[in-house]
Amino acid sequence: MMADFKVISLNVAMSMLSISDLLRYDKPDLLFLQEVSNSTQTLCDRVESLGYWGESNVDPLHPSLPGTAVVWRKTLNVSEVNQLIERRAMSLKCGGEIFVNVYAPSGTANKKERMEMFNELSAYLLSFGRNKLPVMAGDWNVILAE
Repeated sequence: MMADFKVISLNVAMSMLSISDLLRYDKPDLLFLQEVSNSTQTLCDRVESLGYWGESNVDPLHPSLPGTAVVWRKTLNVSEVNQLIERRAMSLKCGGEIFVNVYAPSGTANKKERMEMFNELSAYLLSFGRNKLPVMAGDWNVILAE
């Protein structure tokens, strides 16, 4: 049986102030962010006073390259946060469920990076076998039809 969570996935082409407003007014249990450039410390400094905690998946050597982050209510039992693919995918275990936040490369210029990322992600998903798959969220940068 799946736990009941209020989840929001958001591309952070907006300011951290807007994220604070979203947490304050929408009060999600989990918030999955993409295009993040903030460190874990900066993220936590912004959300802690609102009763949240978080972790970023950014490259500290290349802070201009955007990554992913997850923010969760401090009252949730979060047992694991893992970087699956640097800047591109991270997982979170909470309430018996595994959540995966993805930020896929976009554009034809990044086709090779995109294929490599999806191959790595597929290998991770296949590791679950026939067991319960994780809940997927994020910015897939996919055009389904034109």
